[in-house]
Amino acid sequence: MKVTVTDNYLNVRSGKPSLAAPSYQYLAPGSELEVDGLFYTGDAFSGINTWMKDAAGNYYWSGGLRQPGGSPAQLIPTDAAAVAAFQSKANYPAAAVNWNSSLPARLQNTAANQGAGVRVGILDSGLDLTHLDLARSVTYSRDFTGGGTGPADIQGHGTAMAGLISGSAFPPGSGVTGIAPAALLYCAKVLYDGLDPETYQAQLDGLQALLALGVDIISMSIGGALPDQPVAAAQANIAAIRQLFQQTSNVVFLAATEEDALSPDVATLMASFPASCSNVLPVCMLSQAKAQQFLAGLPAPVVIVPDFQPESTAVREMGYYAVTGGSSPACAMVAAVTTLALAAGQLSDRSAAGVARVLATFGAPTLDTIYTAAGQFDFFVKTETLNT
Repeated sequence: MKVTVTDNYLNVRSGKPSLAAPSYQYLAPGSELEVDGLFYTGDAFSGINTWMKDAAGNYYWSGGLRQPGGSPAQLIPTDAAAVAAFQSKANYPAAAVNWNSSLPARLQNTAANQGAGVRVGILDSGLDLTHLDLARSVTYSRDFTGGGTGPADIQGHGTAMAGLISGSAFPPGSGVTGIAPAALLYCAKVLYDGLDPETYQAQLDGLQALLALGVDIISMSIGGALPDQPVAAAQANIAAIRQLFQQTSNVVFLAATEEDALSPDVATLMASFPASCSNVLPVCMLSQAKAQQFLAGLPAPVVIVPDFQPESTAVREMGYYAVTGGSSPACAMVAAVTTLALAAGQLSDRSAAGVARVLATFGAPTLDTIYTAAGQFDFFVKTETLNT
């Protein structure tokens, strides 16, 4: 594989992937070199602990390199040791899962672009940075909760969402491939491992960081009803988050609603924050009966996904693969379809209403259509003009 040195001079480390390894030369920005294409675990620098190696046994910190196509550094090691450790714990699906190739027929032409060139931000519980199905896509992972586990995904939720969006089975023909496997993932851990202080500081900081990185889409499979009496700090942060959504016109925002089983009425379903915010496209997973009951009263725009349990990536403790369900995976999968639309150049208007209008052209023509194939992903979009 040929890679290119980025904007700063890069040391050539001899013998091992370490900042303490001997360095007798450096490479200037723009220099090209041949490496073996694997990522080796080594000393961390600026939060990145993966290195690349050439045929002579020299190592190069991956944060100083660009991969073919301009992709930034890869955070997940893929060397022999990493592969052996992964495979020793992986409880692979009975058959390889490929959400890109199993999309409804009307989406297949668009699915061929695989989301290439699109930067997808995820606000969630972190990532398992040993999962090889995420190695190709994850380029940023940072903790904003201040917990002792860093960006690691203790809950397992963020890892599942990442796989549905941009998993890429490693090796091919096994594991999970997401809807947009060529997209790049930028992941901010904003859900706490333990007790949430409910100040919304982590959510605000993570959102600001992803926007500063220039992401195109932010998927938020998080949220819930706001506290009845939020503390002063929470009030200020909630207001700041709302303002960011309203003032940002070049990024698509999607968020999960409350769950079907917890929503006796439309108001409860749609009260979840940040799904309830202006310029955020809400996504829900509903049973057919609940969808028919709620449809007329749902505010537009909104995306409805049928109730099913997709299989996705999971944390090491869960055997690296598991099924998930609810509005969270619904949001992630619709965000991935939005990624395909963006890669196809079909999203000139990135507002919630503009995105909904484009997604409606990809979605099912009627609500009942999405319930005709049990256990499969599909979606219906209620836009300003209701089409039932």
